[in-house]
Amino acid sequence: MIKCEREVFANKKSVQMEEHYTAYQYGLDTRAVFEIRTEEYNEERVIKHDEKYYTVVRVREGGDFVDLTCTKRHGVFEEARA
Repeated sequence: MIKCEREVFANKKSVQMEEHYTAYQYGLDTRAVFEIRTEEYNEERVIKHDEKYYTVVRVREGGDFVDLTCTKRHGVFEEARA
């Protein structure tokens, strides 16, 4: 497994209540939405923010930006990629 980290600017946003409860029905505990520029997103499934790891569970594309809805992961990077 290859670990590759790179830095991009992201806006951290709250998960909307309706989206949170819908995801919860499917066993997902959504914790944050990160907004980044479309050209900077390379289909990563794990992201790191403030020394915490998140798994991307939904990608919403919209013009110049994508919203990455994420669940919080515990453990190291390699565990989070599984």
